[in-house]
Amino acid sequence: TLFWWLNLFSFPSHFRSYNPIPPKENQFQLDKENISFIIPKDGRYFVYSQVTFSCSTCNCEESICCGKKAKGAKTVWQTIRYKPVGYPQPNDLIISTSSINETKSLKSLYLARIMLLTKGDKLLVRVSNPAMVQADMRYTFFGAYFIG
Repeated sequence: TLFWWLNLFSFPSHFRSYNPIPPKENQFQLDKENISFIIPKDGRYFVYSQVTFSCSTCNCEESICCGKKAKGAKTVWQTIRYKPVGYPQPNDLIISTSSINETKSLKSLYLARIMLLTKGDKLLVRVSNPAMVQADMRYTFFGAYFIG
């Protein structure tokens, strides 16, 4: 069974972390931009992601939160994106959305799916408000298991 865990999202590089050990054959690899991982072999995979948003990271009590003027609830979302070999752009595979406000200062969104993938396909995660993400691997993670 293959397993690879990544704390990898489309936000600034200081939030990204990855396994510094060079991958062996049939292991996941990062693409050259380090924003998605590349499927190592054909098969079925259990793909999952959790993102935890926090109002305290951008002070939701203020009228400006994460660069937006807003008071009260804020919509947050995450999506796992899939880019098949030969396609120019990734497509949203699964999406989760919710709201967060001053009274509920943490919100975790979890996504998972079993899917058939081909060697060379890419997976990545996008989030709505990168400045609100808890960039701690206990709260925010992304990975896949090869299941057959």
